[in-house]
Formats: sequence, C-alpha cells, structure tokens
Amino acid sequence: MDKIFNRDIKGLIDEFPEVGSILEAFQVGCTTCQVGTCLLKDIVDIHPLSEDDELDLMTQIAKVIYPGQEIEIKLPERGSVASEGAYQYSPPMRKLVEEHQWILRLLALIPALIE
Repeated sequence: MDKIFNRDIKGLIDEFPEVGSILEAFQVGCTTCQVGTCLLKDIVDIHPLSEDDELDLMTQIAKVIYPGQEIEIKLPERGSVASEGAYQYSPPMRKLVEEHQWILRLLALIPALIE
C-alpha cells in the first residue's frame, strides 16, 4: 500500500476510475482538480477527514486497487494540523500558490514600470 500512497492522484484515478467516485463520496474533489499533482498520501493531510474516515477511505481504495486481497492499511502520519480557517496545501499546490503570488506582485508593478 505504501507504493500507492506515493502515487499522484490523477494517475491513480485514470488507472482506477472507481477511486474518483470513492473520493467524491468523502467530499474530496480530486476528480475536478485540474492540477492533479498531489500524492494520495497528501489527500489525508489536506482534507479535514477524521481518522476513521481516512481509514475507511483508504480501505475502500485498497479494495479497488487490490481486489480480493487482504490489505493492511497503515495510514501515513498526519502533518501538523492547520489552524482553523487556514488552508494547508500539498507541496505541489503550495508551489503553484507561491508562484501565483509572485505573478500578482509583478502585475502590480507594471504601472510603475511603464511610467
């Protein structure tokens, strides 16, 4: 299962479409995300799921990926919990957000640059 935790979510959904339905059932919107670079293990850190829901989610995903096999689910360690109201991005998304912030700063400088 560790190998699956380190796979990008879009590739996993492409290979196993039922995984997308499972994620949607837990209100995890990976199927509509256009980036898709998050790893499966990031999903449990990013989305506010209880430990029971995380275990249920991963168990259902394991049943799709390894049909008919008994798989022991060992959840990845949780990252630090973000303060209420703050959003915790996965590393790839955090990089995109930071790049977006730099672009916005550059755009704000354009009026001064053209004068």
